[in-house]
Order: sequence, then structure tokens, then C-alpha cells
Amino acid sequence: MCRQGVSAIQEVLLAREPSEALAAFVAWVPVLAGDREPDAGTLALAPDARVQHFWDPDGTLAAPFKSVLALPGRVRA
Repeated sequence: MCRQGVSAIQEVLLAREPSEALAAFVAWVPVLAGDREPDAGTLALAPDARVQHFWDPDGTLAAPFKSVLALPGRVRA
């Protein structure tokens, strides 16, 4: 789900809008066994320079968006 969403940001939004005024922020949270900080942002799913990747180990950034975005229950709140 997360990887699919990041790919969509790259393919649907960033690839179609060249404006340098557009930026994307991706917060990675550990959902799958083995998820770790060094993997966040290195997955080449959004290689655009306008994307900034953040590691959110305890879900602090994800919690406020959990219900709004219908995130799965595995995301810590």
C-alpha cells in the first residue's frame, strides 16, 4: 500500500507537473517485518528531487492522518 502510494505520487503527480514550486513529503513508518530507516527514501519509487523522505519509527506523523486516509490498523496511533 505505501509503496503503491509513493509510486502514484511520482507517476501521476510529479511526472506530469514540472513546476519546481511543487514538493512532496513522504513519511515512512515501519509496517512490514524488517522495515528500517535506511530503506526509507532509497526505494527509487519517487526519485524526483522534489520529494523529501522522512522516517517515522513510532507513527507520530501518521497518527493524525490515520482516519482521514483510512490507513490500515497496523499503523500506530
